[in-house]
Formats: sequence, C-alpha cells, structure tokens
Amino acid sequence: MKNYLFNAFVFAGTLLLAGTAGTPNLFAQSAKTSQAQSADITITQADFRKNPSIFAHLPKGVKGKIVATNFEQLVAMDGLIRFPISSRKCEVSIGDDEKNAKTFTVAFEVKTPGAGVDKPAVIPAIQEWVSRKGNFQLSDETVFWCDPNALKKSPILKAYVQNLMKDIYALTGTKIKRVKQKPTGGNAIILATGADARLGAEGYTLSVTPESITIRGVEAIGVNWGAQTLLQVFKNSAHGDVKTFSFPCGDAADYPQYPLRGFMYDVGRKPATLQAVRNVARTMAYYKMNDLQLHLNDNFIWLHDYTKIPNGKDASAADKKAAIAEVMKAAPTGFRLESKVPGLTSTDFAYSKKEFSELQDDAAEFGVTIVPEIDIPGHAMSFVKVRPDLMYRGTVHKPHDVERAAMLDASEEIFDKKTKRTYRDETLKFVQSVMDEYMKPGADGSKVFRSGIVHIGTDEYYGHAEDYRAFADAMLKYVKSRGYTPRLWGSLGYKRGNTPVLADGVQMDIWSLGWQGPRLAIDMGYDIINILDGHSYIVPNGTGNVGGYGDYINLENLYRPAWGANVMGNQRVLPGHKQLLGAQFAVWNDNSWRRDTGLTDYDLFDRIQKSCAVMAEKTWATGTDCSYEEFKTLLDKIDVPPGINPRYAMAKIVPASAQELEKAKCVNAEISKNGNVVSFSLKGGKSYIQLPRDNSFAPDYKVTLRVKRLAAGKGDEVLFSAPACVFKAAQKETGNVGFTRDAWDFSFDYKLPLNKTVELTLVAKGRSVTLYADGVKIGSPRRHNFPESHKFSTLIFPMFTIGDRANAFCGDVSIKSIEAISGRF
Repeated sequence: MKNYLFNAFVFAGTLLLAGTAGTPNLFAQSAKTSQAQSADITITQADFRKNPSIFAHLPKGVKGKIVATNFEQLVAMDGLIRFPISSRKCEVSIGDDEKNAKTFTVAFEVKTPGAGVDKPAVIPAIQEWVSRKGNFQLSDETVFWCDPNALKKSPILKAYVQNLMKDIYALTGTKIKRVKQKPTGGNAIILATGADARLGAEGYTLSVTPESITIRGVEAIGVNWGAQTLLQVFKNSAHGDVKTFSFPCGDAADYPQYPLRGFMYDVGRKPATLQAVRNVARTMAYYKMNDLQLHLNDNFIWLHDYTKIPNGKDASAADKKAAIAEVMKAAPTGFRLESKVPGLTSTDFAYSKKEFSELQDDAAEFGVTIVPEIDIPGHAMSFVKVRPDLMYRGTVHKPHDVERAAMLDASEEIFDKKTKRTYRDETLKFVQSVMDEYMKPGADGSKVFRSGIVHIGTDEYYGHAEDYRAFADAMLKYVKSRGYTPRLWGSLGYKRGNTPVLADGVQMDIWSLGWQGPRLAIDMGYDIINILDGHSYIVPNGTGNVGGYGDYINLENLYRPAWGANVMGNQRVLPGHKQLLGAQFAVWNDNSWRRDTGLTDYDLFDRIQKSCAVMAEKTWATGTDCSYEEFKTLLDKIDVPPGINPRYAMAKIVPASAQELEKAKCVNAEISKNGNVVSFSLKGGKSYIQLPRDNSFAPDYKVTLRVKRLAAGKGDEVLFSAPACVFKAAQKETGNVGFTRDAWDFSFDYKLPLNKTVELTLVAKGRSVTLYADGVKIGSPRRHNFPESHKFSTLIFPMFTIGDRANAFCGDVSIKSIEAISGRF
C-alpha cells in the first residue's frame, strides 16, 4: 500500500488536507456544502485508486491540526496514513490545540476479498486480517527458523524464541526441530524482525500459508506478541480427543492502541509467592499486557483496630501517646524486600534481592516490565517502625490519631538543631538510603531494580500541600538522578500549592478524581495512566460482589464501548493523547491481617486473569470484534498460557508418575511402592524427597493418607510442602495436624498419636477443607491468628517436597488414594 502524507490547513471553514504529488487531495471541500455533510470521515480502498478529489466534511471553524490519534499506525500525528489491509476505524482529534480539538472517526473501508473474514479469534483481537484458503497444520515435520541477524541485534529475541519453542511443546507435545538455513519449502515456523516501522515498536505481521507461518516484528517485542497470537490460535484450534493444531491461512497486521497495558498487584499487605507472581506475569504476556506494578510495602489500613485507648480528636495527649505506642507494637506492616536496615523487612514473607532480581529478569523474557513500588511518605509504617522519630507530627484529618503511625514527616520543621536539617531532609535521607540498596549498582555492577521505571507512591499524605509537593519533587528528581523513570500516584490536584513538582519524564497514575484529574495532570506536563478506582479496583473479600471496590471488577462495564483508556469518570481526554500512556487495573489487599478472610494466591488468580483479558482487549484493541458474552466464551477456550499451572490442575489423579519418583532426590529418606500405593519413610530433621516438578493440586479433591508417627519433634513436623502450602503432621504452636499458607498457620483439632497407623482423609471443596481421622469427622481448621475474620480455608495440597530440609516428620506416610470430586480433574 502507498503512503499518504498530508499537510493540514483551513480553507473556507473546512479542513483541507493536501496529498503528496500524484495522490488524491483527501478531505478537500468547498464552503458551500461543508455544513451539510457528516463530520465522520470514510475512506474506501477505491478512493485511493482515483485521482478526482475525495470529499469529507468537517464543521465550520475547525482548524486543521492533528493533536491526537488513537491509532498512529493508521493516521499518524504528522498526517501520514497507512492504509490497512482490512477495514478499520481510527479516532483523530483535530483543532488548533488540544483543548479546542474535536474528535472524528476515520473509517477505512476495505473491500478486498477475504479482508476481515474468518479472522482468528484471540485476546486481544487482531487488528487487521485478510483470509486465504487452507490451513497451516503443525506436525512432527515442522521446523523452526529465526533470522540470525535479528538474534545478533537483539539478545532478548533469543529468550522470546526459546520460550516459544517451550510453549509449543507444552501446548502440543510437538518438539520442533530448529534449522540454521531459512526453509524454502516444507512445513516451517519463521521468525524475523524488520516489519513495516509504521506499525510501531510493538507491531508485527503474520503471513500464513499451508507451508509456513512467518511472524515478523518491527522489533523483538513484536515477534513476542506475534508468538502469543500463534499460541492462542493453536490452542483454540484443538478440538476433540485427537488434538490437532492449525492456523488458518491469511495475512495479519497487528499493533496496540496504547503503549502501556498494565496491572498493579498489592503484595505489600498480602504476600504473593514468587511462583504466583511469575504466573501472573506470564498470563499478562499471553494477553499482550506489558506493565506489572508491584506494590511492595504497606500497612493495615484500620490501625485503630489495634487499640482500645481513646485517640480521637478530643482524646488527651497522654491517651493519644499511649494508643500510638500500643499500635506501633501490635499493628502489622509489610515490606516485602530484603534490606540491610534492621527491622525493615517483613519476617513472615519477603523476597531476597536475588529472588526479586531474577523475578524481573524472568518477566522481561515474557515481555513484561515489573515496576517496583515503594510507597512513601504515607502507607509507610514499615519505615516509621524503624525510625519512630520520623513519625508524622502534624494534624490528622481522620477520626483516629493513631493513623499518624503510618506516615513519615515531610515538614520543614527543624529535626536537628546542630545541623539545621529539617524533618523532610532527614526523612528523604533515610528513605533514599533504603532505595539506594536497590537502585545503585552492587558489587557485580547490577541493580536490584532492573526495569527503567520506579514508583515512589506518594498517595494519601495528610501533611501540608507545600510539604508534600517539596517531598514529591525531591523524590522524583532523586529517582531520575539514579537513571530511572519515576512514577507516582496522582495527588497534586488535591495538594495544590506554589512549590513546583517535576513533571518532565514523570508518569502519573490517575486513581482518584478527588486527588488528581487527568486534564490537570496533562496540563502540568505528566504522562498519565488510567487506573481510576471506581472501574479498575478489586478489593478481594470472597463474597463475589462486583464493582465499587468489590471482590471483582465489573468486567462487562469495562468491556462496553462507553469505557476506554481515555475515560476517567466524568473526565475524558482525547483518545490516543500523546501523554496518555494507557490503563491498568489493581488488586488491593485491604482485607489483610486482622481482616484477612483467608483467600489465597490461587483464589486471586481467577480475578486477575479475567481482568487481564478484558483490560488487554480494551487497551490493545477496542473491544468491538464480539459481544461480551462471545468474549467470555472465547476466554474460556483460550484460558491461560501453556507451561504454567496457576489453578493447580492435574491431568491424572496421581501424586507423581513412576518416572518422576525414579528421578526424585532422596536425602535421609526412602520411597517404596506396593501396587498403586506409594510410601515414604522420613527420619525427622533434615529428611526429604524432592520431586522433579510441583505436583500440587487444587480443590475439589479427597486425599487419604496412612500415617505412622514414630517420634515427636520439637516444633513443626512437615509431611508435604510446595510454594503454595506446607502440610504438617504437627504445628509448632498446637502440636496438631495443620498447614501453613500465605504466612498463616492453621490447625485441625486433632493430634497424631505415636506408634500407631492412622488413616487421615482430607476433603477439600471450593474454599473449605475437612479432616477425618480413621473415618471420624474432625472438622475444619482454625487459623491461629485472628480467627474471628477467618472464613476460607482453601487448601492446595502440596506435592513437591515430601519431608523437609530442617523440620521433617519422623515416621511413615503412604498415599492410599486421591479422588476427584465433581469431576474437577
């Protein structure tokens, strides 16, 4: 297709766009008829083949400057048009400036046979498609080739290629042979870069014939997104008992509407295992989502729950002081990163620096950027506990004075009379010294924070606006000085003042119109992200309620045409505005600690996965390819990417295959089999059997074990463990059968006897689990801490390590049976 570059100017109240030499003058019209015509513009394929003028009409007075376009891959800001291969629509905003612009729909109509027909159904939808006859069929003869020049230019491409090979095998069971020379015939999958640059950095093309599938990205990331499309089409093509994997023949051009398509995960209040975060990152990539913000620190919201001492506005100074002391001692906080600062890192669960670095590297190999967030000066009780001398001392605009314990002081009052340092100076020095652990190169030259973006929080601060602005400005400049792009929660609309706050190169989350409106943020110069609370926040509680900070997002509303990344409540910005990066949704674990209902990573994944799919559809594509009901049906088919098992499903009801047991590593432990019964002998202390893979499984199930306890340990007596859970013959606090997950301990009302074989049966249905001992019902477990809020006891039965590296059970255990309930397996 030809390129058409237009120079816009106003002529008699009508937009006149003059084409380059030899091309039609599109949008030209006389003054007499301009008022009577539609403002929307339709360009057909035939229009581009004719020389006569083509007319489209805009209202009188509209000036001819393009100020925004939601698909620059179709109509670029400079007026360059790339005519699509199938019918598409683009929203172009035209005016003398952004505030006075009007948005018009430019519809490209393509009548080429096969254009848009039988487009492969994927999430998000492919932008452009032309069908041809036939299908590509994956087979044992399929070979694979990737352009070696592209591999040399882009090291990350090698990771994308390797992941695709692994995923195809995990999905289909087919091991594709990699060849050095580009195939000229046969059956091949071909990857390369160098696609039309007008598709944008993330864009890619697909060309499918009966002999080959060619994915060509503009850059390496485009190849990766094309690979996800390939996997989804293969998965959607497999039907019946005999699995065949095919791709319909045709050509595609695909590209995102917005560059940022994200999810914010609160792991500060409620820990998430590394495996859980990896599963989320991989699932995001499957849907072409690319931004995973991890909220790494926070504290319990309702701090007054931890004291009964009066601490309202009218309370005495002595009572307020005593209440704060009680809260500081009792209230929990989360700081989920290893730190050299004594007392800062959470003791119940945290990521080591090495683990967090590897997590970011793994996510990058999927195409996902992990954005670490350390929230300051509010939501910062972890910091305050380490430095109580830096607790906020100003007015608290909430009913309970103890809320100040979650706030660092950023005032200009003198902290040190000798040095004249202010509280703000001292707080900045302390916080930045912590962040330097992650932002400055270590001994090996690498940084813990791998991505180019760091989020500094800065939301819901109670102090004076000028104090807040000065603190935020200093932190933003500090992050930039370390070579990162800063991101923060928008608050400057509420915290108005005279102190300038850095905006150049800064990303701002628009989360509450009361704190920050999008238009004001854009006027200030910030790049913005739509994560407005009302439509994008999930606060899991297990009730199933939808919307309004409920258990689930109202995905149907999000999918509707009325919502887009440019829509933030009653405020809209121009679709495709150059300062609008895209949109995110969020999981906020407000219901944590004292109000934790007992949901697990497994429970949360369902909320995250479905929300990812809808957010991807509305930020990469437009959500207009199918109805919401059709979309849900498609989502059920496409489901999750190959190679991960976030729902802990098992194809067969066995703890591990015979081959796996043969490969298991035994340390001071033994395995034996008698028919279908597998037995393990553990010696206590360091005694374990390590299986080659995690065989854990989720409800609904019935597991029957035969257990003979030969000696009592001094603490925990571990039977089975995996990242999701640890199942114990004895809990250290109660001595009863129990389990630990999500940093919580649970105990059943049953203690194993010594030197007696007992048959234990666990029946797990949904979010509940019941224990039976020798056929007698024991009942459900009790959570050790805060049993009053405990509602759910979801138990992923752990089957990765039998025994433990330090606190193993001493005795014999055999797996009598594992039964599926309700056909779950």
